[in-house]
Amino acid sequence: MGYWDTPGRSDEWYTPPQVFDALGCRFDLDVTPARYGTADGARLWAAEQEDLRRQQHDAAVALGLAKADDFQPATIPASLPASDHTPADRQLQGDGLVVPWAGFVWMNPPFGGRNGIEPWLDRFFDHGNGIALAPDRTSAPWFWKAWQQADRVLFTRKIRFLRPDGTEGVSPSNGTALFAVGVHGIRALKNAAGKGFGILAAPQNPEDQLRRQAA
Repeated sequence: MGYWDTPGRSDEWYTPPQVFDALGCRFDLDVTPARYGTADGARLWAAEQEDLRRQQHDAAVALGLAKADDFQPATIPASLPASDHTPADRQLQGDGLVVPWAGFVWMNPPFGGRNGIEPWLDRFFDHGNGIALAPDRTSAPWFWKAWQQADRVLFTRKIRFLRPDGTEGVSPSNGTALFAVGVHGIRALKNAAGKGFGILAAPQNPEDQLRRQAA
């Protein structure tokens, strides 16, 4: 599950519960499930982060940029909350770009590099039934392409996404766009807009616009 302000650093940023509260729906399938979304997963992630911090410190010591005794180990709590709040009946197992999808899906994809989100959006619109979360980078070519395929798009305020340990990240530079395809997705976005969660837009196909202008 992605986060677009930290390309190359981590895709482990999870959707906060207020998004799902606003949508007011349940999904058949989460096609990009949280790798560390359980309580046990959160502790594993925290341990991995501590190991990474120690490795970075050791590298700084080797370069003469730090002293060995400068390192202060962090205490990992005995219990951490589960950070995956996605209301889905099933989680997809395996490569989400290859394994078959079914039903009404939720997608908060790993964004990876500059255009890392594009193959996920292609797969999402080919499936044709669900809601996908993306940054509202309206000038990006991939956004234009997605806009033209969506039934509805909800533009939200900036959302602070969650780390696997449940803590909030910083406020991102962009707001969020929720793309809906299919009747269930349209209904959920209308529900969220009615609660004041965002501004709902209905994309128009360029060919339809030309026909209206010629009429």
